[in-house]
Parts: sequence; C-alpha cells; structure tokens
Amino acid sequence: MEPSARRALAPRAQPPRANAQDAMLSMFQADVPSDVSSVLADTTALAIFAAGVLLFGFIWCRIFAKAGYHAATGLVMLVPGLNVLALLMLAFGRWPAEKELRSLRSMQRAVSKADLRHTKHHSRAA
Repeated sequence: MEPSARRALAPRAQPPRANAQDAMLSMFQADVPSDVSSVLADTTALAIFAAGVLLFGFIWCRIFAKAGYHAATGLVMLVPGLNVLALLMLAFGRWPAEKELRSLRSMQRAVSKADLRHTKHHSRAA
C-alpha cells in the first residue's frame, strides 16, 4: 500500500478545541489553596527556610572575617558552585590574618634582638 493511500484511509484525529483550551488554561492557573491553614503552613516553612539561610550566611561571614577576609566574602557560600571554590580558598589559601601574624612575629623578633643587644651593651658599660 502506498503512503498516500494510507493517509487517505486513516482518519485524522484532532483534539476538540475545548480540551485544548482547558489544557492551556490549566497550565497558567496557580494552585490556589482553599484554606487558611495551608497558607500559614507555607508561610511558616518559607520563614524557617529564610531564617536558616540568613543564619548560614551570617556564620560564614563571621568565619571569613576572623580569617582576615572581608566579611561579605562569606556570602559567596550561598552561591552554588562558588561555595566550593571559597571553601577550598579558605582551607588551603594563605589567610590575610596569617600574613599579618607572620609580619608581627618577625617585628617582635627584631625588637627582642635589639633589646638584648641594648641590654648587653649597657651591662658592660656599668
């Protein structure tokens, strides 16, 4: 049987317009809760989630600030993908606070050596 003959024999099934319109409308209609308790439950869940995100962000801001970075760097932990890079930077990178500590310790050693030389010099003179 030829393809054109098959097409002629097979009836074309088209969905009724009413069903297509109903399907289209149902795609754009939001699920409207019918009772107040479900709205409150959704709002409560959203508030708890938002509080958790804020706490998470605040904790990471404090950690980055104590490491010597700008506190806002902790907000990077809220961005998926970048949070892994920030955690690696925090774990394996040189912290600004670490650099400052090394600098202060080297200055303290230099002052201690100078103080010892000064003390030895004055003890000989006496």
